[in-house]
Amino acid sequence: MNFTTIELLEALEQRMPVYSFFASFFPDGKVHPTSKLQLDIKKGKRPLAPFCSPMQGGKVLKREGYRSKLIDTPRIAPQTILTVDDVEKRMAGENIYSVKTPEQREMELLAEDTKDLEDRIERTKNWLAREMIYNGKIQVEDKEDGYSYEIDFNFTNKEVLAKGWDETGSDPIADLKRARLHCIQAAG
Repeated sequence: MNFTTIELLEALEQRMPVYSFFASFFPDGKVHPTSKLQLDIKKGKRPLAPFCSPMQGGKVLKREGYRSKLIDTPRIAPQTILTVDDVEKRMAGENIYSVKTPEQREMELLAEDTKDLEDRIERTKNWLAREMIYNGKIQVEDKEDGYSYEIDFNFTNKEVLAKGWDETGSDPIADLKRARLHCIQAAG
């Protein structure tokens, strides 16, 4: 059975989206369909404007630099196949005495597969955002093909605590206050 693009898009619009907490920190959701991506990293503080004497027109400030690197973009392209065996036998949860035709099962499986693949992609995007936020790097790996590389964003604002917050003698509030103060000072 063939479906038009409009029919497939209408089915996709009716599905419930996967909630992606970490991916929500990147609201534009831009996808780059290229194998390489130019990444510009600009680090710096937010300094105050300097005072100057009334006799000067102003102070010349140095421009902050940035680093640029080319990264390989991870490829996400899940697929499923639909075989004759899939549509001829009863589906999971289907009544054992069902009178569904293979064409009806094909439509149901196509809808399930589409939803499953889209959900997997969203969960992967959420995982990518989580890895970047927590670790500052993303390990891209295809274990079956032995393909592996790392995207490192060179975060320097990481801290490993001497004691975990679940250990005796730890003080999570003091750790958070210290980290907050550090962020304020580092950001200018």
